[in-house]
Amino acid sequence: MARTITNITATNHKPLKSVSDWFSEALEKSRHTEEFQLESLLYTLTEEFHRRMKELGMTQRELARKLNVTDAYVSKLLSGNANMSLKTLVKLALALGLEIEVSFRKIR
Repeated sequence: MARTITNITATNHKPLKSVSDWFSEALEKSRHTEEFQLESLLYTLTEEFHRRMKELGMTQRELARKLNVTDAYVSKLLSGNANMSLKTLVKLALALGLEIEVSFRKIR
């Protein structure tokens, strides 16, 4: 019969955190880093662009033609790997019939 160990302690006798608690703390600490903020913004943008393209029934090729760029460039923009300029962001939004709205919040 297997036994369950319920109160594991580290060498300093503090109870070990669960993996879930450790992960939650690590994620919270990373939220205020430049890298996390950038990746989060890129993810949000690309998800919104994909959602809008699906809503319009627009392909990447059609979007590329609207923007007068290559299919490969649109693919790069929509992959989340492009560090696009504000000008490119505005062009992309307008081509999809979107208006950009920016807001800032204090870090908690």
